[in-house]
Amino acid sequence: MASIATATRHGQVARSVQVMPNILSALRAHRLLLILFALLQLGDVISTHLALRAGLSEGNPIPATILSVAGEGGMYAAKLLAVVVFLIAVCCLEGRFKTNPWRAVGAVNLVMLAVVLSNMAQLV
Repeated sequence: MASIATATRHGQVARSVQVMPNILSALRAHRLLLILFALLQLGDVISTHLALRAGLSEGNPIPATILSVAGEGGMYAAKLLAVVVFLIAVCCLEGRFKTNPWRAVGAVNLVMLAVVLSNMAQLV
């Protein structure tokens, strides 16, 4: 079980926050939303790969820059890192604000659905 200790000026531990149990319970509670999130991310990777193989270019300027510098694998690694950081942030923010941060996952799902459909339309 992981925890983060917050130290005071004098080196004493003020409090310990249990990180992993909170993240795991949040992930379990939002299982369906996360399954859709994962499927849409996979759909984006597959459709992007197919589009690149068909001679099309990456339309998003940030991944396009990473693609030109680090190649296709580097672009997917950067995407994976961004997805992981996003999900950790959502889990850590849960319960800290009046607005539910899981709404951001739903919004990203809608955007990713549009991206995947756009990628597939370009391949047809």
